[in-house]
Parts: sequence; C-alpha cells; structure tokens
Amino acid sequence: MRLQADIKKNGTMAAIFGLFLALALLLALPGAATGADYYVDINTGSDTNDGLTPGTAWKTLHYTASMLVESSFNIIHVAPGIYSPANGELDDFLDIYMTDSSILGDPAGGTIIDCSGAAYWSNGISVSQLYTVSNITISDLEIRGASGYGVYINGGSGHTITRCSIHDNFGAGIYLSECDASNTVAANKIYDNPTGIEISAAGLVGSPVIVNNLIYDGPTSGMDTGIFINVTGSTVTASPTIYHNTIDGGATYGIFIYDLGGGGTIEPDIQYNNITTFDVGIFGSGTITPNIDYNNLFGNTTADYSGTGVIAGTNDISADPQYADPGTAADYHLVGASACVEAAIPSTTPVDLDGKTRPQGTYADIGCYEYSAASVYYVNVNTGSDTNDGLTPGTAWKTLHHAATELWDTTGITIYVAPGVYSVANGETESDLEFYMFDSEILGDPAGGTTIDATGTSWTYGLHFWYCDNITVKDFEIRNADLYGVYIYNSTNITVTGCDIHENLSAGIILYDCDSTNTIAGNKIYDTPFGIHLISDALTCSPIIVNNLIYNGDSMVTDLDRGIFLDAGESDPVTPIIYHNTIDGAYMAGIDMSYLTGTTVSPDIRYNIITNCGTGIADSATASTPTIDYNCLFGNTLNYDGVTAGANNITGDPLYNNTGIADYHLMSGSPCVDAAVTSTISVDLDGTIRSTQGAHPDMGCYEHLVMPPTGNLPPAVPTYVSPSPFQVFAPGQPVTLRASAFSDPEKDSHLTTHWKVGRADIDYFSSFPSPFNYVAEGGTDLTRYTLDAYNFLEGMAYQWIVGYQDSGSLKYAWSQKPGEEGVPTNIFVVGTEETTSLPPMEPGTEIEDYRMVSFTHIPSNPSATAVFGDDLSGGYNTTHYRIGVYDCEMGAGGYREYPNFMVYPGEAAWVLAREGLTTDISGVPMTTEVDVEVALRYNDANGNGWNMVGPPNDRNYAWSEVGVVVYDPETGEPVFTDLIGNLPAGNEYIDTRLWSWNGAYNAATTTMEAGCGYWVRAKQPHINLRFYGSYHGGGDLLIHADAGVGVKTWLARSLDYVKQAAETLFAPASAIAGDDEPPPPMASLNYTSGDSSVDMSCFVSTLLEE
Repeated sequence: MRLQADIKKNGTMAAIFGLFLALALLLALPGAATGADYYVDINTGSDTNDGLTPGTAWKTLHYTASMLVESSFNIIHVAPGIYSPANGELDDFLDIYMTDSSILGDPAGGTIIDCSGAAYWSNGISVSQLYTVSNITISDLEIRGASGYGVYINGGSGHTITRCSIHDNFGAGIYLSECDASNTVAANKIYDNPTGIEISAAGLVGSPVIVNNLIYDGPTSGMDTGIFINVTGSTVTASPTIYHNTIDGGATYGIFIYDLGGGGTIEPDIQYNNITTFDVGIFGSGTITPNIDYNNLFGNTTADYSGTGVIAGTNDISADPQYADPGTAADYHLVGASACVEAAIPSTTPVDLDGKTRPQGTYADIGCYEYSAASVYYVNVNTGSDTNDGLTPGTAWKTLHHAATELWDTTGITIYVAPGVYSVANGETESDLEFYMFDSEILGDPAGGTTIDATGTSWTYGLHFWYCDNITVKDFEIRNADLYGVYIYNSTNITVTGCDIHENLSAGIILYDCDSTNTIAGNKIYDTPFGIHLISDALTCSPIIVNNLIYNGDSMVTDLDRGIFLDAGESDPVTPIIYHNTIDGAYMAGIDMSYLTGTTVSPDIRYNIITNCGTGIADSATASTPTIDYNCLFGNTLNYDGVTAGANNITGDPLYNNTGIADYHLMSGSPCVDAAVTSTISVDLDGTIRSTQGAHPDMGCYEHLVMPPTGNLPPAVPTYVSPSPFQVFAPGQPVTLRASAFSDPEKDSHLTTHWKVGRADIDYFSSFPSPFNYVAEGGTDLTRYTLDAYNFLEGMAYQWIVGYQDSGSLKYAWSQKPGEEGVPTNIFVVGTEETTSLPPMEPGTEIEDYRMVSFTHIPSNPSATAVFGDDLSGGYNTTHYRIGVYDCEMGAGGYREYPNFMVYPGEAAWVLAREGLTTDISGVPMTTEVDVEVALRYNDANGNGWNMVGPPNDRNYAWSEVGVVVYDPETGEPVFTDLIGNLPAGNEYIDTRLWSWNGAYNAATTTMEAGCGYWVRAKQPHINLRFYGSYHGGGDLLIHADAGVGVKTWLARSLDYVKQAAETLFAPASAIAGDDEPPPPMASLNYTSGDSSVDMSCFVSTLLEE
C-alpha cells in the first residue's frame, strides 16, 4: 500500500510540474496557436467586424462565443474594459462551446466580466452547460457580480483557470462538476464569494488540481467556505489535489469534505496549505480518507480539524503564518520569520502564485506565496525580453509594464532599471504604469539616462502607486505623461528622490491622501503646471517635501503654474513639511493653499527660496495657519497673499549661478548663504553635507560650496558625436560640433563646457584664440557648438576636444585627445574632395627597387586599406608587395607593414611592387596658401629621432628653406624658430642633412619634391617642420613665425592612432638606427620573415618590448 501511495504521489507531482511548464509556455506565447486569433474590445470593437485584428475587434464576449461554436484552436484576446449588459453584452448565459482554445484577458489587468444586475446571465463563464468540451484555458480575467458562479466548468478535460480575480459572486467563485485530474485551477485570487472553489462529483469523478490559489474573506460580501468538496454515488472517485493554497477568514470551514453517501472513493490530497481564521480549519462528513500533511492551520476558532476522517498530518503545524498585510491590502505574502517558510519539505511544485520559482531556499514554503529574502529583478529596454525571467542583467525583462504585472502584489523586491527610453514606441504598453508592491525599490541608473517617456493618449500616469507601502523610486527621468509624472494614491512610506520630472501635462508629482510617512526629496521638477500637487479628500495629505528644485524651463509644451499646491477637501488636518526647496518662475504662485472651510491646513514652510513667481506664498482661502519662516522671496509680483511673512524671512536676490542652464546653486555673496539658522536638514539636493559648508545651512535646495567636496567626482568623460571622423565641409559651410550628453556620478549640474578647436598640424590647443578656445557658460545646450565658416581655411584639417565641468567638483573632464587611443574621431576637414593618382611605382623585387612616396592630400579615409587596398591586384601578398611606414617610438623603432598604419599628408612610406603600382587617393588637397607643419617623432628612451617625411602639399621645397619650430609642451608656445639653412650642423634640434633613396641613401639631398619621401632626424622631442605657404613671399622668417603662432601639429603624431599589437608589425633589428644613416628599407620580395635562411639585416624579425 505504501508503495502504491508513493507512486500515486510522485505521479501527481510530475503531473503538476508538467502542467505548470505547459501553462507557462501557453501564456508566454499566446500568439503561437495553430488556429485563428480573435480579438474582443468592449470599448472600440463592433460585432459587425471580423474580429481578426485589434483594429477590427468584436465588441462582446457573447457574440464571440456564438461565432465560435463547435470550433477549435482559437485564441481569444480580450482587451481591458468592463464586459457587462450595461456596455452591450447580452443578458444571457456566456456558454463556451469549443475545444483546444484560450480566452485571455490583459495580463496587466482591467479585463472585467461584470454580471451585476443581470436576470439571466447567472454564471460569469460557463464551460459548458449544454455540451462537454475540452482543453479550454481562461486567464487574466476579473469576474464579478454573477448571481450563480463566477466560472462554471461542467465536465470535460484539460481545462485551466489561472491568474483570474474572481469575487462578489452569489455562488462559488469557481464551480467544477465532474472534472478529472487533467483540470487545473491555479494562481487565482478568489474572494468575497460564499464558497471559494466548489468541487462536485455526482456519479463520475471529482479530482481536479487546485494549486497556488489565494482564497479569502475580503472587504465586501464575505466568505463562508474556502474549498467545498461534495460527493455522491458509488462509482465516484474524488481525489482532488489541493496544494499550496492560502485560505483565510471564512465564517465556517477552510476545507469542507462532504460525503453525501453512495460508497464512492473520497481521497483528497491536502498538502502545503495555509488555512487560517475559520470556525473549523478542515471539516469532514461521511466516509472519507483524505491525505493531510505539511499544512499550517492557525487561528481557527472552534478547531483546526473536525468531523469524521479528518486527522492532523504528522508534519502539519499550527503557527501564525505572519502574512505581510492581510487587512485592506490583502497581502498574504510571508515574512521571513514565518514558520511556514521552508516547511513544505517534499513539495515539487515549481512556482508560486506570483510565478516565483520554488523553492527560494532549501525547501518550498507552505501557502500560495514563496518567501524570498532578496528578490532582485532587472529591466533593460535595449537588451531585455519579456519572455526572460528578469533575474539577472543578462536575462532582464524589456518593459516596465511587464515588470509591474509580474511583480503585482509582491513584497521585498528590488527592480534595477537600465538606461534607455521606456516608451510605447520601444515596447511599453500604452496604459498607466501601475505598481502594487510593498517594502520594495525601483531604481534607475544613478548616472542618468533611465527615462520613462509616457507619450501616448492612454498613458496618463508615468508611475502610479496605489495603496502601497515602503517603496523607494530613485534616479528616473519621467516625462510626457498625459496627466501626472508620478501619482501616489493612499499610500504610506513612499519616497521619490533623485528624479528629473518634466513636461507632464498636469503635475510632476501628485499625492492623494498620503500621510506624513511619505517623502518627496532631491528631485528636479520643471515645465509642468503643478510641480508637486497635494490632494486631501477624506484623509490627510501631509508628506515631507524637501530639497527639490522646481522651476519654469524653456519647454514649448507647458509652463509652471504653481510650484507646490495644497488642495484640501473635507479631510483630516493637512500638515506637510516644506523645507529647503528652490521654486522659480511659477506663473500663479510658488506655494499655494486652497481648501474647503473647516479643514485644518497648517503647512510648515521654511528654508525655501521662491523667486520670479506671480505670488510667492498664497492662501487662496485666507484661513490657513501655516508656519512661515527663514524663507527668501525675491522678484515675485507679490511676495505674500493671505499669509504673513515670518520674522526671519528675507527678500534679497539669491544670486543663482546661471538660470539659463537651470543652475540654481548659490554664488558667493548670496544672502541665502548661512541664513537657514535653525535647519537640521543634513544634506542638500547634491548630497552635500550642509553642516560642513558654513556656520549655518543655506536656504534653498543647494548648499553654497565654500570648497568643493574632496570626495566629489568630476563628470563623465564626454565623447565625440559629430562631425564624423574626417567629415568634409565645403568652403563657406559652418561647422557644428556635438558631444555626448552630460552625465555626472553625483548628478551635479552641467556648469560649463570648454571647446578647443585648431588646425590638425600642431598639437598645442593653447595657441589658438577665441572662438577656437571658448568656454560656454549659458544657453540651452552645452553639448553643441557652432563655428562660422570664416574661421576655417580651405584645404586644412582641424581637430577638437571638449571638456565638461560640473557644479560639484568644479573639475573638467576632457574628451580623449588624438593619439591616446584608436583612430582619431575628432578630426574634420574643410575643402573640396578630389581623386588623384600618386606617381606610378615602377616594378621591382629587390631592396634597391623600393620607392619612398609621400602624401599631399587629406584622405577621406586615412586607413592604409582605404588608400591602397583597391589598387592591390589580388590583395596584399608579400610575394607581390611590400608597403610600410617607420615609427621611431614603437619599441626601439621599427616598421609598420600594410594595413597597420594610417596615411596623412607630410608623411612618407616605402613601396615595393613586383608588377608596379598606381594608386589613387581620394581626399582634400592640403593648402599651399598658408604655412603647414609636420611634427617629428622622437623616442626619449633611446634617442631615436628618424622620421619618413615629404612635402605635405603639392609644392616642391628647398630643404634649406624649410623651417624648424621647437615648442614648449606645457604652454604650446614656440621657443625656437629658424630655417634649416641657418642652423649649424651641430645644433641641438635637428640633423641638417636630408636623406633620399635611389637604390642607396643620399645624404646630400637639397630639394623636397611633392609626392616623394625623405628621411630626417630630430634630436629632441616637440619639433615641427614648417613648410611655408605662397603668401609668405620671402619675408623675414622670425617675424612670419611669430605671426603664425597657433598653426597645429598632427601629421607625424598621427601614428599614435594606429598602434597595434607587436605581432602585427614588422621591423628589422637593424632598423633601430644610429645617428649616421637612416634605417635600411624593408625586406625584398624574394624572402619572407618566416624563412630562417634569410639574411635579416634588411628586415625586422624582433622588436623590443614597448
């Protein structure tokens, strides 16, 4: 017998696990039906439509059922709305006669079947009163008001009722007649029905699976019995599986097992249930043999177990389950100290009512909810999917609406929301984002960028909290809601902090009947009619409002009408604390009080700065009793209306730092500094400790910094957005520079932006005056800067860097300069693009056949692949080609072979081609009108200063007439300038010889020809060659050089951009040259570096470690 019982039990467990798996797949993939999908929408549909799309939905469920009689494989999507006779439903049975089909409400809620007042619509849904059907799934519906049953199942197999809310029906919430073990009732909330679930067997079978349901006595109609099993007939087998239900508060029995006679088999399996506060927990009558174990029965008035055949299981317990909040909130989650936690030891039920995995600990918990000590979920609109489990960043959910649905009625949850725009366009549902949670956090990214964009006609509340307790919302941007950015209704201990809330069409934050446990602190609220709106209807509305910045910005959508608005009805006393807020530019009033006569309105208004409003502080009903003191009111049309200024109020200009960029920090000399003498608020909006910045705290949301806090970090490093790398601007075209969005780890404001722009042939930005060196301190967008066309020369490349300064550390974070990493992304070109050919390279295979070529154009794409690649027949193969450049700073010095280098004007490369080579180059020709410089590289470690160079433009130059400029790297100013021809051979700056190659080196070269390459050697760093433009006209070199201060150096430095791993490079050991002769050319085509027999004197096989 024991073996048979174990087999039966294990089979049941396996069936439950399989059922949950199948159910999860069905609900996760509702559109994967093999039959038709149909749509029903009571609000927008019509029964003259075809029902095949949301836009052509049917209107009523009765019509839908009639159209699908005797059909199969249907999925019926029922939109939110109230399906009632008043809204068009028939007053008749809603009888489902189909097979293998689903009726799915909206998982977010709001799909309601309401039979209230109907004469003939007695059961909410019947499956089926007249016929026997199979495999019907009913999910996500609210069913109420039926004169009979909420759901009536009459036989058949494979039916599932899940995630429904069934309440206030005159009979049972769910009635199951002649249902075998293939039928399941799982994860429903059933309340205020006389009987929660009734199982009836009168001749056949009564063995459905009842698991993870919450059945309770709610606030309205009351409940008598939780689960009622009634059986009659000798051939009946009634063995329902009743696992993991929470059943609470009825008048008579938690579970009633009733044998009406006939001698049938009645063996309900009752395990892992919480049964509390009935008259009797489990009651039996007749001949029954239930299996009862691992349950918790507690608080039942007369007895936990009573009647015939009912005996406590060996592992049953009787302890307070410690429900989280079983009263008005109906929160039956367990707290950590509950004796039910990990008490369902043998259970293999895979999930709980919330869909949370069981077990969370070593063993599963008794009841419908699994306790989780640390429930953390992740949402990421960019990389997530709502088919994920949300438990790790890699398996994040995609939408906040899905997270709110999945975590509805949960406790102890933390939701991390990644940066991104959470909008209808990006997958969010166009409906209010409503959370119903307790003891939880919803956290955006502290660095910013987590944006709730509620654009859409039906998304009226950006975030909505309804009867919640102990929730923190932090670090979000919330915008474009049709009414409120954040709506908090009748909740306690809600904190909203660190948020930017703007351009919502009614209020930034509204609190309705919210007591003094709620806090609105450290937010920026702007461009919305009411910044913070308090409504007290029947209860108090008295939150703490502290350290908020509320102002009228530059939005074209809406303006600030009132900063803080107290709107009191016939309610309990209204006594909010309003401390240390900065309110600027409200059209009507900074703080306004409006209420019905007889209501006590006594806000505590202190330490605020209220400026440039219609009225500073107003009492529209002239009957409040506020405390008003230590505030600064300035620039308002009227400072006080109906109220009296406090003895310590002041009226001086607060001296905001820069309202043009919404920087409301105080400047030195502000009368608000040290003026909040009695304040005990410890920090400001930035998190600055107020007590460390002066003798007393300052008025307003920001504390003036005597010294920047030592722990405050600079902002995030800005990156280059546009122009794109080497983008070409036509002569006469202005150039707009754009950097990335400002971000700061402490959320300090963007104080200034420093733009540095200059020509790309000198590395020293300090040489260039305004507008090339410009600090932007105002305006609406500090991430853009436009320079007029007249600032630029045709035929020139320019580079730029940008620095962001924050208001906290007062430090600049600079974009990466050229050469620090990767190919430069901050270079743009002014001129007209053309395609031209380099001088043809004659065929050759030996060392003496090499040719040194230089470049006179600024390439549209400077990579070697872009310049040479399309001209290399058959691709680059070292038996046909050798192309490379020299880098004296790479290790001890060596060559970089194609494709691992960049091509810039003024630089030269070796080329050897077996069949010869003609190469085209596309780009802007470098100017010949003005002086152009080429920077020389120098290796400080070993004194290697060899550089391959050529004229940077299409001109020939006498070597003696080329200039030498030495720069101070700290100031960017030239400290020495002269001609090569004026320098003695032993000078400290440069070797005065110029080497050319024609099968051998010639150190007596006197002319530099355009397109040809040469060797020169620098003797120290920070040296440029200057190639004079045609305007120079032979004037005095020193005078001309002084006039030319500010022309930049990039060309030789550009090799920094393309440093690759040493294994991709090539250079002979002998290329680490001495002072007397340049490095030898690269290897010939006869050999490869992999040939160990080759004389490697002409090829680098090894490089010193950098």
